[in-house]
Amino acid sequence: FAQKSNKKAPVITPEERAISVQFADGLKYYYSENYKDAEQKFQNVIAHNVSHAPAHYMLAQIAATKKDYASAEHYLKHATKIDKDNIWYWAALGEVMENKGDYASAEKTWAKVCAMDGKNEEYLLHYAEALLHQGKLTETIHTFNKIETLIGTTEEITNAKVEMWLYMNNVKGAVGEYDKLIKASPSNETYYLKAANIYISNNMTDKAFPYLEQAAAINPKNGEIQLMLGNYYDAKGDKNAAFKAWLAAFESAEVPVEDKMPI
Repeated sequence: FAQKSNKKAPVITPEERAISVQFADGLKYYYSENYKDAEQKFQNVIAHNVSHAPAHYMLAQIAATKKDYASAEHYLKHATKIDKDNIWYWAALGEVMENKGDYASAEKTWAKVCAMDGKNEEYLLHYAEALLHQGKLTETIHTFNKIETLIGTTEEITNAKVEMWLYMNNVKGAVGEYDKLIKASPSNETYYLKAANIYISNNMTDKAFPYLEQAAAINPKNGEIQLMLGNYYDAKGDKNAAFKAWLAAFESAEVPVEDKMPI
């Protein structure tokens, strides 16, 4: 079948073969951490073929290793111009922008990367970081939500979003993060307790009470919940209810002595 084929094998010119050898030698030197010789080989490749995108990319890698981010940016912009659809080149450019502290450019670059692959949580995290450094908190939270749809909820991301909502003086938004977790895991009293703590810390005790009640219904032996309920009832003047809750808190070994002594 091969003999009958009319297709001819592509002819590789001696110059193309020489460029391939130079590039292969450059890779060998690079992975041996001989960056000086690697750089020379990749420069030779570009001297013979200025449109050799991988050589530009490798020169950028070498420059970044030496923390010469201006040069790295120069080479990567050439690489992305030559090969516009190579996501690795764009991602490397995004990292270089971050290292330069140019978060506005990093944001644009990572936005392009995420448009090319919107299901990569690492790319989305980089994008979120670029937004955060510019104080774009709402957009950062939106990006964190996208990450959670991919990998599920994590304590680190939830805490970060809560802190951002509170920084924006949006208590409802902060509690809303725990409302979502409560909806997903209604039997986990920790989420009710954290939501209640946000309201209490912001002098909105009445809004905290329903969360404390639900948490106590789930786990009446949780000393921290009972302690908070006792404080709430005491502030409302219901001494009998406060006594019962505090008594339950005293019976819990989880409540430290220093929290029991004032009572």
